Amino acid sequence: DSEPIVLPNTTFEVIENNSKEIVYQSKSSSKGEFEIEIPYASQFFIRLKLGDAEPLVVSLDIPKNKDKQANHEIVVVSSRYIPLQQSDNH
Repeated sequence: DSEPIVLPNTTFEVIENNSKEIVYQSKSSSKGEFEIEIPYASQFFIRLKLGDAEPLVVSLDIPKNKDKQANHEIVVVSSRYIPLQQSDNH
């Protein structure tokens, strides 16, 4: 098991699930903190861009009640795997 790391100065995009449209884009602070602006009610995911590495996709639930402001921690789990290859015998 590895320890969580903070992702400072990381570009991220908020993307609407159905249309795949980027509705908000920003960058985390040097401490890895960020704010997200959700323009309308829908389902969204976040894509993190980490330099030359493959972007990471984060799915999360955001409360619909705009009156409540809260701080959330987002944990990104990156699991690298090698896809199974088809055998010539099958």
